[in-house]
Amino acid sequence: MCKLEKEKLLLLELCRPIKYQSFEKINKMINFKKIDWDKFLEISKQQKIASYISISLESLNLISLLPSNVKDEFEKIKTDGELRISIFDDILCQVVTSLREINIDPIPMKGPIFYHLLYENNGLRLYYDLDFMIKKCDHKKVKMKMNEIGIFQGEINKETGEILQYSEEYIEEYLLHSKHAAEYIMKKENMIIFFDIHHSLFWPTESYKIDYEDLIDYSQKININDIDITRQSDIDVLLHTCIHSYWHSTKLYQVFEDNDLHLKQYQDIYLAIDAFKDTLDWKMFLERVDKLKMFIPAGVSLLQTEEVFGKILPDDVRNHFNTDEIKNLINAIYDPVSKKDDKPVAYWDIPLLFRIFDTDRASKLKLDKNIVEELNASSSWFKKKTYKV
Repeated sequence: MCKLEKEKLLLLELCRPIKYQSFEKINKMINFKKIDWDKFLEISKQQKIASYISISLESLNLISLLPSNVKDEFEKIKTDGELRISIFDDILCQVVTSLREINIDPIPMKGPIFYHLLYENNGLRLYYDLDFMIKKCDHKKVKMKMNEIGIFQGEINKETGEILQYSEEYIEEYLLHSKHAAEYIMKKENMIIFFDIHHSLFWPTESYKIDYEDLIDYSQKININDIDITRQSDIDVLLHTCIHSYWHSTKLYQVFEDNDLHLKQYQDIYLAIDAFKDTLDWKMFLERVDKLKMFIPAGVSLLQTEEVFGKILPDDVRNHFNTDEIKNLINAIYDPVSKKDDKPVAYWDIPLLFRIFDTDRASKLKLDKNIVEELNASSSWFKKKTYKV
């Protein structure tokens, strides 16, 4: 394990589950008087875990050590985070209730589900969009119902702050090209909220593709605001944390560099393993991995999480994934040839297709030629946006 700066080392300790945190242990490792608290605050925000860290600081009575400006900022992050979660829960329930009126039972994913299952007893996890899985054939009905409740496909007009709705022609073209989702947007209490309405989870360079039908048969319920919400099973939640990390994956401990991977993704996996450790059937987990063809995403993400937080997997699960294929992938995630601003460029640093169309950057990476061509084709139609008059 490489040697981390004291601020980063403290951050790693404070993003563990609160029940495992110990002032005595941390005090032996780190001299708090030498911590640059402004730098610590900046890194925690950069890694998208400042809201969680605000709770950890309180629980360990470290808040009194902070300079007033840093203390005030963490308290503001906590207050804003609690408000955001409350608003998002309300919107989540509104969407689910509205879609059930037309006999569509969406499966929420990521943000609110991760929060209520993994974080609620530990701290805060902020999220900025809502993800749902539906059947592909239901997109048009979903669109009509979403529009009824003030959620549209479009973007924010930077001059007026209002939503510019895409034209019907553009929406049809988008769905025709998109292989995973339709994107929506709404304004709520001075907040801009984004929605991804998925009909599958996939990654173009991999063999896996997960549809609504793959999730619904294993689904469970979670109660949010007195509404029973259909959610992914515990096994599928853990798998989704792995997919999310893998999508953003870059070489370990480069999480502190300027890239699209954040410590939050590893924290999601760690907290999922901890939350389900007494109930999760690891044999069923491995069978699910094989059925959904997710050996690579699951293996890379789980093993990297252990490198961050230490051993947390059962030995047989670790051994199952500890193959030369996985090791080589982890070691090769950075392409040593391609560089941007004299820094290595991550092979996996292209997020979901149809999110980023930086084809010049893509062409410098060791991507399959067909993927680069598809990115080029995608950008050509995507940039020809048309709007409702």
